[in-house]
Amino acid sequence: MSRAFYLLVTAVLLKNYLFYEQGSGLNYFAFALFLLALVLWRKSGLFRERNMQLTTAGFLLTGFTAVYYGHSHTLILYVVSVFLLIGYSSVTQLSPYVSAFNGILSSLGLASFQASSQWLTSSSNRSTHRQLFRQFRMLLLPFLVTLVFYGLYYWANPDFSLFDRSYVLDTDYIFLTMVGFIWLPSLVFPYSAKVFAEADLKLANTLSRIRGRYKGQVLGLKWEYRQGIVMLGMLNLLLLVFLVFEGLMFSKGQQQQTAYDFSQSVHDSVNVLIFSILLAITLMLFYFRKNLNFFPKNRTLIRLAYTWIFLNLLLLGVTTYTNMLYIENNGLTFKRIGVYFWLFQTGCGLFTTLYKIHYKKSIAFLFRINSWVCYFTLIVFTAVPWTSIITTYNLSRAQILDLEYLKEFLPYNLPQLQESVYVYSESLDLKADLLESAQTFQKQYKQNPHTWQSWNYADWKINQYIETHPLSK
Repeated sequence: MSRAFYLLVTAVLLKNYLFYEQGSGLNYFAFALFLLALVLWRKSGLFRERNMQLTTAGFLLTGFTAVYYGHSHTLILYVVSVFLLIGYSSVTQLSPYVSAFNGILSSLGLASFQASSQWLTSSSNRSTHRQLFRQFRMLLLPFLVTLVFYGLYYWANPDFSLFDRSYVLDTDYIFLTMVGFIWLPSLVFPYSAKVFAEADLKLANTLSRIRGRYKGQVLGLKWEYRQGIVMLGMLNLLLLVFLVFEGLMFSKGQQQQTAYDFSQSVHDSVNVLIFSILLAITLMLFYFRKNLNFFPKNRTLIRLAYTWIFLNLLLLGVTTYTNMLYIENNGLTFKRIGVYFWLFQTGCGLFTTLYKIHYKKSIAFLFRINSWVCYFTLIVFTAVPWTSIITTYNLSRAQILDLEYLKEFLPYNLPQLQESVYVYSESLDLKADLLESAQTFQKQYKQNPHTWQSWNYADWKINQYIETHPLSK
């Protein structure tokens, strides 16, 4: 217990050293390494588990992204990775969302409360408790008497002071320390909510046949099979007609639409697509939740399910193509990149549903695998240099250029915009804006010199560029 306590104090002090009055940079990656080392010290065998390996990979990637870009967009993913690490350091077989929930509960102080209560109620520590209490009673009276006499001496001569009067209590540092003592014990003294953990562990990844009628059976198995054939057959026919209609609309030409109508059509189609995919997956989960997976004559139903998934993938392709046309006309933005993210996620959902049907996997498996897919997709999307890609694409290919939008990313797209300053110098005083952005960045960079904790590649690179490519009025 004493070793763990000293390690906890070291962890809190190290966290304060890395993050107090610091920006995003090397501190994120260094702290990730320290937390992983802390878990390794406590129980090295945890890293043999696949879930812990995935969490470690995601945690290191988010830390590296913070070092490379230095922006705060990775903070949410970094915190999620910490919650996953805390959860899996307790129970490694849980689903990622249950593990993250356990990590949140532990970080709120439940882990430290459980550890302290166990230590206080432990019979082996009763002698230690009595000894500490005696020491406290022994020191309390001398401390109080000394404090009274110090007050009398200070009253007699106000110049007599043991403390620097200019010192101001740093409440931010104290708050950071208190927060550290609340959530860091969760990595030293693991905690897991047994109710959620036990319920999750009971859910297997692979389905097993249930003998006899079960409660989830709305109709008889044969009638449910026939209902599934009729429903999927009708839905396949309807979606096929819709895809043909969409193809005819594209052949007539989308360029006749106004920019506003085109934007609305893209947004509406994406929203409808996501809803329809979720509805399709829900239908698949309903009909392939239990014994229909083992029905001896279910080939027709499975083929209709495969066809339904394939047609939904075609619908996904149509919406992706529509989004591409919209980007070609109006340029690339983070919101339009977000559309690609959701399209990719829905596509992954369809493929994992196909995998679930083919290999007779459970609904719990589908949620688990899609949680990991979403987690790593977000990490990869965050690691892409979108600012540079957006600026380069819009300057070279967008038919409608929005310079005001690109200037929102200054100074990190300064090199690309400076190359185009002569082309767009007559519009919106671009050159003056670039000069002002560069001067503001360098002023902040010099006023707040970056220590090694908050060093990041993006800021360093832009500062080097400004120094080697000075802008003139």
